[in-house]
Amino acid sequence: MKRALCLLLVAAPGPLLGAPPGRARYPLPQAPAMSVDPDTVVARVGQECGPRPKSDACARLRRELEAAFLQDLLEVRDSGYAVDIDVYRAAALAESPYLAGLGLRGVAMKQPLTAEDRNLVLRAVESPYTSVRMIALRALDAETAERYRRRFDRASHVDYSGWLSGEKDAMFEVPGVPLYPGARYRFFASGPSRAFYTTRDAPDKVLAFYSKSGKKAYSAEQLDKLQNAQPDMNTALELSRKDPDAVQAQMMKFATTPATNWKTDVEGEPGVVDPRYVVVEQIEYLGMIRPTLVVVIFKDESLERTAIVVPRPPPPIVLPP
Repeated sequence: MKRALCLLLVAAPGPLLGAPPGRARYPLPQAPAMSVDPDTVVARVGQECGPRPKSDACARLRRELEAAFLQDLLEVRDSGYAVDIDVYRAAALAESPYLAGLGLRGVAMKQPLTAEDRNLVLRAVESPYTSVRMIALRALDAETAERYRRRFDRASHVDYSGWLSGEKDAMFEVPGVPLYPGARYRFFASGPSRAFYTTRDAPDKVLAFYSKSGKKAYSAEQLDKLQNAQPDMNTALELSRKDPDAVQAQMMKFATTPATNWKTDVEGEPGVVDPRYVVVEQIEYLGMIRPTLVVVIFKDESLERTAIVVPRPPPPIVLPP
């Protein structure tokens, strides 16, 4: 599919799409009036901006073009004229979640999907817009869609009926956790509770990267044992005699650090193979260790990649005065 088709259709007047004169009324973004000839604008976008505009001027221009395309496409649908499948394919490639969602719905009406259309829909599953992802998942066959749904962040609240939502998801990054080289952020599996990345590299290679500088990787059983260790009372008595204030401060810090289940949505999940938990940061007190920052690495058979999951650390416990 050529992106040039999208740009051509954006600037085209109604007759190209077969629409009669007049504007339909929809609660969607309106196309701003253009101060120059649309053909000139399309040519500039194609020559100067490319498919993913980097400058603010190009991004603004593309938004205007896509808004015009959206209104023209809605007019055609409203008029009762048939819309060619290539028009829907072009719309599905748009940056605008409104236009992309409309295009995906049009593509999904032609089942079963062709190989080209299936790739287009899979591309949309990776969208930073929840509404676009939900429409794309409904267009896929049940087995493929389920492989993606298994990795949803269950802390997310997804409005399955809100396909007109234009809200873009923010990328969740945790300070102190380096990004594995070449890792891909997966919006559909990320959310309020975690950041989810994948790579084609083997799990052992990823483990070696995150285990640098003496950091340890644990199995689920080893992690449980680490977090359930009992305090060393002999050490407590000795430290209390030497520096009771330091022991008190250490105890308070430990007490206000929540004990976290880092295995949530990992252990026992379909397609998760041999997860390992790398403790990036931790707090120690009298021989007890409480991880405060963890990276989870496993072979993901559902996504056919190595998964790198960074759970969001919980906020400190606030003790009453």
